Amino acid sequence: MANSPDHSPVDDSIDPDKEARMLLNPPTDSQLHHVIQLMDRLLLSPTGSNGGVPNSPSAIRSGVGMTKQELMKYANDPFWVRLRTFLFILFWVIWFAMLIGSVIIVAMAPGCPATASLPWWKKSSIMQLYLGETPPTNRSIYVGQLSQKLDNVESRLQELADKNVDTIIIGPFDAYILMDAPNENNSTIDSINVLRSKIQSLAKNDKEIKVIVSLRLQQTPETFHWFNWSKSNQSDYEDAYIWSNEKPKTQYYKYDVDRLQYVALGSNDSPLLNYGSAKVRELIHNTILEWMKTKIEGIQNGAIWIQDPTTGELNKSKEAELDMKRSVKTAGQNKVFLITDQQLAESAFDDGEEEASFDMAPDSKFWEDLQKEFKPDPEKGLKELFERRFAPYIEHDQKSMNDQNKTESDILVTRENVGKHWRAYQISHPSDPINRINREWGLSMAEGALIAIYMMPRVTPVLQFDLVAIPDIQSVLNKSTIPEKMLKLRQDYPETFLAGRTILPKVQGSSTIFALYRGAKKDNGYLLLINQQTKQQTISIDSNELPYQDTVISRRVILVNSDSQTKDSIIGIDINLGQIKMDAKQTLLIEFSVN
Repeated sequence: MANSPDHSPVDDSIDPDKEARMLLNPPTDSQLHHVIQLMDRLLLSPTGSNGGVPNSPSAIRSGVGMTKQELMKYANDPFWVRLRTFLFILFWVIWFAMLIGSVIIVAMAPGCPATASLPWWKKSSIMQLYLGETPPTNRSIYVGQLSQKLDNVESRLQELADKNVDTIIIGPFDAYILMDAPNENNSTIDSINVLRSKIQSLAKNDKEIKVIVSLRLQQTPETFHWFNWSKSNQSDYEDAYIWSNEKPKTQYYKYDVDRLQYVALGSNDSPLLNYGSAKVRELIHNTILEWMKTKIEGIQNGAIWIQDPTTGELNKSKEAELDMKRSVKTAGQNKVFLITDQQLAESAFDDGEEEASFDMAPDSKFWEDLQKEFKPDPEKGLKELFERRFAPYIEHDQKSMNDQNKTESDILVTRENVGKHWRAYQISHPSDPINRINREWGLSMAEGALIAIYMMPRVTPVLQFDLVAIPDIQSVLNKSTIPEKMLKLRQDYPETFLAGRTILPKVQGSSTIFALYRGAKKDNGYLLLINQQTKQQTISIDSNELPYQDTVISRRVILVNSDSQTKDSIIGIDINLGQIKMDAKQTLLIEFSVN
């Protein structure tokens, strides 16, 4: 039989349709035996229809694959149509099930903590170490004195780490000590390089305590070469400082006999720079970059002044604050810029100005005003003072709460809001002799005030310590363990102290006891009680007023003021909120442990 170009040279006695059906439907044992015999006849019989064994493999049908005609024959077969339809529907059912399942998993998975979105400096336990003013009359002498101060700080790192401090602010420093000066001898240059290495070593300490330096970028020493160039009216530098024919409207100034004008002075009787000068803007930018190369975590600075060239009027420069923040951030987005000398009004909560310029807005006037107004008299002095101080925070905190019901929508502060309206309050250690509350009203009241400030919402307390006035820091720290315990609580329960709900609960049985509650979902709650009276009082707190009471398993006293007569007997006991006995001038911190 002649081979057709459209057909393989197979035995015409084999039915191709029958062979396809055998491939799609496996044969039974008897059928399989018949197929084997058929294959033996085709391949091995010398009397086969092809006249013997095929001469090449192509002469034999392989049995693998089907021709187009064979496939088309079964394209509309009812069995295969139903099978294809079933598999098509099954694919989309599985696809949609996987999609819905992934959405459910994401929705039901525990979300990130509210504090996860906060930058590190808002969660830090910060202590500010004041190293004293050193007149930088001679660069070489100043470098030596500054190096000694840094050695002193480095020797105290273990003490600070033991007190749960994880960030320190050190200074103030002459910001321009690291910058090159003309005609400087090699000895001074070498000393400055050693100083730069000391700063870098302190910044990368093995205690993992972050270091922020407090600079005086707004002023330079009179010995700085720029001041000589400016008072001699050298080109490009004549407006580098704030000069005036009339006495400047500042507290400090002096008359320069060379330029025959007044110059405005900052701290340490140092002349103030004028941010209106292009040279000054460049100098401050380069100086910040030089300090950030030492691997410090940030810079604290006071206000930068700008002089109106027409009127000579002085103003704090908002542009300078933003520029300085940008310069600090060039070293890394996690670097911090703190601006002080900002007297923030309560209206700042509404206009949000403090967020536009600073990472934190330390309100240096807060502690000063609190000490002046602190009067634990027989009336409601302390209670009214604290409630007035807390009012703007509580009011802003409650704006996101719809009602008092215990629902997800009204008891949690969202991550979008938790970082807003943040401030840093600089406060004195309760045992510090300069703490006026301690000096005039006793340690118990000073400790109560400190605990209250640590429980304020959207606040990072900065504990101040004067290493010049009190060189033995340990002697003061040991007199009161309240600060280190509050620092530890903030570290252990950030959801409560950084993002929790804040309530001023009603105190039944007394009009003079201050009460403050902080709590967060799935985290411990804390109730602060301060008795300003010199007599014992018995009070009660309505537990229904406090959120998350359905998950509380204990209400234990964990902190009592240091000079309390019943301190040892009350620590660790469970408190009945319906009957709380408080001794005279006693402060209690009660921990609501959750399940």
